[in-house]
Amino acid sequence: MYEQHGKRYSKVYRAWIGMKDRCSNAKNNMFEHYGGRGITVCDRWNNSFSAFYEDMGDPPRKHSLDRIDNDGPYAPENCRWANKRQQANNTRANRRITFNGTTKTLTQWARYTGINRATIATRLDSGWPVSKALTEPADYRPERLITFDGKTRNLSQWAETMGISVAVLHQRLKQGWSVKDAIQTPIGGRWPSITFNGKTQNLSEWSRETGISRTAIRRRLKRGLSPEEALSKQ
Repeated sequence: MYEQHGKRYSKVYRAWIGMKDRCSNAKNNMFEHYGGRGITVCDRWNNSFSAFYEDMGDPPRKHSLDRIDNDGPYAPENCRWANKRQQANNTRANRRITFNGTTKTLTQWARYTGINRATIATRLDSGWPVSKALTEPADYRPERLITFDGKTRNLSQWAETMGISVAVLHQRLKQGWSVKDAIQTPIGGRWPSITFNGKTQNLSEWSRETGISRTAIRRRLKRGLSPEEALSKQ
């Protein structure tokens, strides 16, 4: 589908083209590190530059597209504009760690334990023993119990059951997602409906009602604001 957006020669458009090419074009010299190892682009972004631009906006100076979870997809909740230093600290975890007879990458241990990958890396770089780095409770307590559909499990167990990372699940709940949406929305899924003052609507409907742009509402929610704060004219 052809889109008119006036961004054909912009940095953000080149980022969108490069992102898709790395994940789908086997002739791309970076394909083996992206599409070749299962990195995908969510349907919303793959099918529309305008949707990508709406979610990400223009990159700040000296920033480029970066995935927060380096084993995750290119999707709104897993991407940011980052500078070289930030990206260097977030490179794919080839670093392998053995604990209790099991060897996993740093990212895999983060998913398994529910402790943020950067937290584990910082602990190890600071001289923590592996046993402590992988077991010391994280700030957001992966043992937090959540009841959904008549079942009660902790954060880590729900994440493992649904095939998403603990960090993503925690972030969704912190941003005001309902338990149902936080657990059931797949990685790369669109932002769920928002309930406020007894009314449930999607971003577009709330945008029309409040006069606040979709992008502004989304960014407020990503910063951790409550629905009430995100939908108020500040």
